[in-house]
Amino acid sequence: MAAAVLVSTVVIVRTTNEDPGPPAETVEVFVAVEPRPAGHVLGPDDVQRVHYPAVLAPTSATGEPVGRVLLTSIGVGEIVAETRLLATDLAPDRRVVRLAAHVETPILRPGDRVDVVGVRLDGFGAIERRRIVVDATVLEVADDDRGPSLVVGPDEDLEIAEWIATGTLSVTRRP
Repeated sequence: MAAAVLVSTVVIVRTTNEDPGPPAETVEVFVAVEPRPAGHVLGPDDVQRVHYPAVLAPTSATGEPVGRVLLTSIGVGEIVAETRLLATDLAPDRRVVRLAAHVETPILRPGDRVDVVGVRLDGFGAIERRRIVVDATVLEVADDDRGPSLVVGPDEDLEIAEWIATGTLSVTRRP
């Protein structure tokens, strides 16, 4: 028994004193400082630069994310990679809206292009159908009971709100 303890002590000491070799190569990446939702425009206080092992860092994680729009929500310490950001910046005249969970939607992915169609009864009982948003971009598809987030044009957010209150919405994917 004493011999086994002595051998294990020698092994532990021997392995802890070995030269670890050259330090691993690192790259600078940006990580989230606080949780942020999809559609959030990243500011300088939302991210920080950290050194990360190059072999583990996503290749798309080295760009400057400040001023860019999150395509998906992000948690504390997560790397802000290009795949998490909207391909183009959100123009000042664009809005992000989240549709209600009961809105009919096909299977969507962030980046998909869609139209939003409304159906309602007018004041005389006739059915009114209208394509109220044309060529919106899917920003986020929630994996819970919330509906998708879309990037829409000026006043289209107000149109969506009006149609939600007075009718039914559905989303169709563009070819």
